[in-house]
Amino acid sequence: MKRGLVTESHVVIYCDCCGDVFNPSSGSPICFMTTNEAIEFITADTPAGWDYDGDTVRCDDCAAAEHCRVHGHELVLDGTWAELVTGPYVCSMCGLLESDIPELEN
Repeated sequence: MKRGLVTESHVVIYCDCCGDVFNPSSGSPICFMTTNEAIEFITADTPAGWDYDGDTVRCDDCAAAEHCRVHGHELVLDGTWAELVTGPYVCSMCGLLESDIPELEN
C-alpha cells in the first residue's frame, strides 16, 4: 500500500498546435498509464474530436482548422440567419464566418 507523498509517472495529452490539454467532459485532464494507452483513446471512434495522425496531436478546433486548410472551407447558410437569403455563410467545419476567412477576402 502506498502512503505519503509518492512520485508517479503518467501521460497527459496536449494539442501540438495550441497547447490545450485533453479533458473531454470532466474538466480535468485524463491521465494515462502509457503513451500507447493515450493514443488508443484519442484514435478510438469517440466524439472527443481530437486527431492523431501518427505524428501530430490536434484538438478539435485545430483539427477543424487543419481540415479547412487542406480541403477548403465548407460554407453553409448559418441557421440563425436562415431567413436571410443572402447569408451570412459560416464554415460547417471550423465555425468561421465567410467574412472572417482571410483567403476569401476581396
